[in-house]
Amino acid sequence: MRMSRIVLVVAAGSLACQDAGTPTAPMAGDGAAFSSADQASQVAGDWVFRFDRMVGNDVTGANGRIRDQNAAGAPWRVERAEARLSQNGQLRVKVEGLVLQATGVNPVAAFRAILSCQTNDGNALVNVNLQTETVAVGPDGDAEFRENLSGIPAPCYAPIVFVTNAGGSWFAVSGF
Repeated sequence: MRMSRIVLVVAAGSLACQDAGTPTAPMAGDGAAFSSADQASQVAGDWVFRFDRMVGNDVTGANGRIRDQNAAGAPWRVERAEARLSQNGQLRVKVEGLVLQATGVNPVAAFRAILSCQTNDGNALVNVNLQTETVAVGPDGDAEFRENLSGIPAPCYAPIVFVTNAGGSWFAVSGF
């Protein structure tokens, strides 16, 4: 299993993330990985968030609830997945082999992607879940999303991407 390190880059009021490959020790200082917008753009390019791992749900229904999204009613698995969020709000998600664990087949006609952030409402952290339109999917469980999202909060703490059914019950979530 490949372990990845995600580098968070905070500069001039913006946040960027990038898979940096091999683990290293945290950087000392004021908590920011870099101190200028130039350095942040060199590390992250146009992407502010990206990952190449998702996990299927193994705890179902309300017991698998994450960020106001229930897990689907049966366990799912995913063969491959990746997602990218650009600075202008374009969310790209690609999943391959997102199928039921029991049958190895996807029985659902359409998937949706959800970007979930936590943000400060002035008093406490609140969840903000932004969803894409649904995309048609076949029994192989392969889907691709490319959509510009509006209303992404600033700051967006601990971003998560879900792949769900049309009603929002999740089959897979970013993680490892």
